[in-house]
Formats: sequence, structure tokens, C-alpha cells
Amino acid sequence: MRRRLIDLGLTAVGAAALIGLVKALPLLAAFITFPKVWTSGEILTSSDLNAEFAAVSAQVNGNLDDTNLSASAAIKGSKLADSPNGITTTKLNDLAVTHGKLAVAATLTDYKVGIGAASLSVIQASGETTWVQTPALTTRGGLVIGFPQLVGQVLLPCNGLTSLMVKLYEDATQLGQLNYSFATPTATGCTGGTQYPVPAPSIYNHPLAAGSHVYKITVTVAGNGTFKTDPTDPGQYLVAELS
Repeated sequence: MRRRLIDLGLTAVGAAALIGLVKALPLLAAFITFPKVWTSGEILTSSDLNAEFAAVSAQVNGNLDDTNLSASAAIKGSKLADSPNGITTTKLNDLAVTHGKLAVAATLTDYKVGIGAASLSVIQASGETTWVQTPALTTRGGLVIGFPQLVGQVLLPCNGLTSLMVKLYEDATQLGQLNYSFATPTATGCTGGTQYPVPAPSIYNHPLAAGSHVYKITVTVAGNGTFKTDPTDPGQYLVAELS
């Protein structure tokens, strides 16, 4: 049924303002298509008017996209969803994140520090002996690095001959081994025992799998020498996983 503007309870001025508002809506939200184009002197019907509003609500209620937003919209971060529904990795451009955007220690997943054994004294009869062991490091399968800050010593008597094996483990898996050989002059040319410093090895290794891992260094002596550590400053071993 067709109705004149006055039948809808609208004054001529009010009707003109309403029609003007509806006509301006395409400027507020892009790609809204109106079902009717009005011409001067037409009779306004309820069905035509409802169709106009339906076109707007259909676009605004769940169908807005990038074309509907101004380049200067400056959407506040508080309007974005929190984790786990926030910004994903695929939404970030490559090389878009700079150092200034990273929190302190953000490049480390986790790190642990193991304190070296103090007053360690290892001889051939001691067998394989733990020099240092770290607490469990929780990793994601990334690159693990180890920074040694501990040094032991091999003490040899006159006419001494010793081999030293320093082994590096991740859990029960051996990652590497350093072999040292030491010798001192015979008794006729020897004025006393000799000391040789032995540094701990570093780590540059991908874990076998993500999870909890323990790193340790052991020493084994073969011969008549003794491996010793400082009783007051045994040093430490730091392991960390890079993010």
C-alpha cells in the first residue's frame, strides 16, 4: 500500500531530513547499495523505506571490511582482541619488528645456570666424574647455546703423563668430547709439579626435541695426574635457548 509522507507521521521538513540522511549513508560506509534511487516528487512507501534501512543494516551488521574504514581511522589497540584471538604472525610483515619493540630478554625462551663442583679432585680411579650440571632447561626445540665460566686444572707430578677427557651431555646424549694430553719432564729435569688450565667447552646445538633438558660436563682422567677445581670459586655454566 502506498502512503504519502504525511501518512507516516512525517512533516515535509522531517521527511526531507530523513531522506537526506539515508542518501548520505554511502559516504559513511562504502559499498552499501540502495535498492531504490529517489526522484523529486515521489511518494514514500513503507516498503521502500524499510528496504533502504535493510540495505544499511545488512552491510553494517557483520559485513564491514577494510574498504569501510578510513586510512586515518587510527583504531586503538584496546579495540583489538586479546590472546588467543589477537594479532597472528601472518598479520605481521617480514622484518617489521625492530629491537625497540622487544621486551628485555625477549630473545630468550629460557635459561639456567649450573654451578661448578667446588674442591673437585679427580684421579684415574675416580672414573667419569660430573664437573657441572645445569637445572632442567625447558625448550621449544630452538637453538641452545652454553657459556662456560669455569676453568679446572690438571696437576702432574714429576715424570707425569695424563690424558683428560671432557665430555658434554644433553640428558643422556653425548654432544661432544675434548681430549687433552699432558706430560712433565723426567725426575732429573723436574723441579716440582706442573699445573695446566682446562676450560669447559661451549654449547652450540639444537635440542633433540622440545621439552625439558639437562646439560652436564664430565671429566675422566687416565694416568697419574689429578683434575682439580677451585674450592672458593668453582665457576658456573649458563645454558639458554634462543627464541
